[in-house]
Amino acid sequence: MNRLEIKSTGINKDGLGTISLIRDKKHLDISFAGNLDLYFTLYTPTEDTTFIINKDNYPVYLLFTKLYQTIISGNIFPIDKENIIKECELSNLDYHQILLEKELQNQERISNFKAKAQATGLIKNNIITWLSDDFSSEIAPYFTITKVNDYYVFEFFNNSLNNASKNDLDYFFLKIMQLKNNHSVRIRNSGSSYEPFNVCFMKLYQELITLSQLDYEQIGIEEYQILASSKENNPKRVLHKK
Repeated sequence: MNRLEIKSTGINKDGLGTISLIRDKKHLDISFAGNLDLYFTLYTPTEDTTFIINKDNYPVYLLFTKLYQTIISGNIFPIDKENIIKECELSNLDYHQILLEKELQNQERISNFKAKAQATGLIKNNIITWLSDDFSSEIAPYFTITKVNDYYVFEFFNNSLNNASKNDLDYFFLKIMQLKNNHSVRIRNSGSSYEPFNVCFMKLYQELITLSQLDYEQIGIEEYQILASSKENNPKRVLHKK
């Protein structure tokens, strides 16, 4: 299995474009479209619809770890303690009391978000499942994110067409997708059933843009050990030029 690559294409001043994660002949594309929604699309030459994110590209791995942990914990909008303390000191306020109040408010938000994640089926047994916001839940394609030991597995599924009427436009579009062996899931930034968890994926996309545009990518110690154990890589090389 080759090392995971990251590339960005067509990124404009508004952030529209595509981030491609590439391993062997598989592409996992994360696209921010003109309708301001995200699309996760898997391109694969085989019937295997999984995509692995592991430590062989450690910066990418860390971003997906952040995504997974944020969704599982429900702590989507963590409080900025340093900023609160600075603002309180400028206003001559007791920051201990303000921090306590903000923390209590955040804990209430977390509780509500976790309850919504369970109610919508977004999280079950620590597996994240996102049904495409393009279609009803009965027929929507979807992906899952599963943590297995120290790596993450994205797996894409096309739901059965049996639940869609053959006279319905949904059936028509789903049929085209399946004929093309296209695995695509839409994440709405407005009106999603899973809102506000869509924010987590937008943050991932934005951070991946920054990472993809670095001239040099620092390799972490765990990734270095993976590379050092491979005969195909030079263990003395600590910087990877894109």
